[in-house]
Amino acid sequence: MTHYEPIKDATGAVIGIFFVGNNLALQQAALEKQIANVRFFETGGVYFINARESLAQARFVVHPSTKDQKVLTTYPQAEAFLMALAADPQGYASQAPSIFSAVQEDK
Repeated sequence: MTHYEPIKDATGAVIGIFFVGNNLALQQAALEKQIANVRFFETGGVYFINARESLAQARFVVHPSTKDQKVLTTYPQAEAFLMALAADPQGYASQAPSIFSAVQEDK
């Protein structure tokens, strides 16, 4: 995460730049590990989807067996679910399809 801001003198001329940057890789890795380790009963779990570009381009950020793959390529039955998420202002869908094909083995 970064932010740039020009530094100006009294006349408004840019004389430098102020930069603040943070490497969020450690926080992201910790979040991914936490999500990946959540289990509900024998076959349930949590997955994280990035659908910023479009529903057709939505990818799994965290998933036991399909990380970095397109959701609809791997699970075409998830289209209605993604559409419901996109349509809700809070990103909530009451019915989520099962998109865990297998239980991930503990590492």
